[in-house]
Amino acid sequence: MTPRLPARIDIDNLLEQAGWSLQDAGEVDLYARNGVAARDFPLKSDRGAADYLNGIDPEPRSRPVFSFHAPETLDGKPPGNSPKPSRSSRED
Repeated sequence: MTPRLPARIDIDNLLEQAGWSLQDAGEVDLYARNGVAARDFPLKSDRGAADYLNGIDPEPRSRPVFSFHAPETLDGKPPGNSPKPSRSSRED
């Protein structure tokens, strides 16, 4: 038994418990489940293989990841319509 084998067994079990479809790199079926973990996935060039390569959602769809807003738009009003503090209402 190699020193890495107990860790690989633990990782395999944890991935399966978390709902990943655990597969060998040579037999990857991206449509098996929405969450595939491929063991020993070969990398380009002479970089060897990734211990695990995880992938989700084989049907790419465009969806927002981040939304950025100018501070003046955070109150839900269009820019330019936000009330500005008057000099008398600011503390010195």
